[in-house]
Amino acid sequence: MVWDSGQFHHEHGHFTSVMDVEIGHLGDPMMDLAAWRMRETVIPFGDFDELYARYGELTGKPVDMAAIQYHHLFFTLTNALAFHRPLAEPIPATDYMTYAHWVSETNLHTIETMAEYLGIELEDVPVPDMASSPVLAPHAHLSRSLGAIEVDDPFVKYQVRIAFRLARHLQRFDEIGAEVVDEDRADVAALIGGRAPVGWDECEAELERFVLADDGAHDRELVVLFNRRWRRYKALMGPVGSAMAAHHVMQPFGRSLLG
Repeated sequence: MVWDSGQFHHEHGHFTSVMDVEIGHLGDPMMDLAAWRMRETVIPFGDFDELYARYGELTGKPVDMAAIQYHHLFFTLTNALAFHRPLAEPIPATDYMTYAHWVSETNLHTIETMAEYLGIELEDVPVPDMASSPVLAPHAHLSRSLGAIEVDDPFVKYQVRIAFRLARHLQRFDEIGAEVVDEDRADVAALIGGRAPVGWDECEAELERFVLADDGAHDRELVVLFNRRWRRYKALMGPVGSAMAAHHVMQPFGRSLLG
């Protein structure tokens, strides 16, 4: 199995090569059909009901939609596992915002998949209003300055882009981050009961303790909470309207599973 599927070159309607096979392995063919669903959010492969039907025609048996749903859920978690260390302890060469963008997108896909499975209608989460701060102007200046740098060397251009995206993230956190943290703390307090955790570190520690101790009784509440948290995190990726802050929702499983 390629596993990280949906990446290939083609010419005149035929495959010429498959890319990104570093996590390929022997396994269930449904894994490739599952992982492909996330790739479709950025590359328009078309309707997956039609794709799965065509797969069934070519193989002589229908696809196993229950297996696809299972493998899909676990594939949405791979970025969070793979990039935890680079995000927690980045080194100078780390493309921090690319990894953060991938994790924020696929973690939202996890939440959306769980919500679909549990029959939960996820709410929109409003973006906090921009607040003033003593460093608002220099943050904006840093982002504009990095964005204005023009170089010919491809590697240097890439490094400048890394710095530009990170500067915009920090600028955005300066604008709305305090309210995002306060809203996250309030959500955790509502879930666990009692006072709101003091600061970000305590908020994360209290939520982790609650999740590890939970026996599944609060799955629905946790899906709602994590949807709110990751949508707020997504708003911190960059300014409103930027590609980094945009979220692409996957095709739902509904029609395929009901079929």
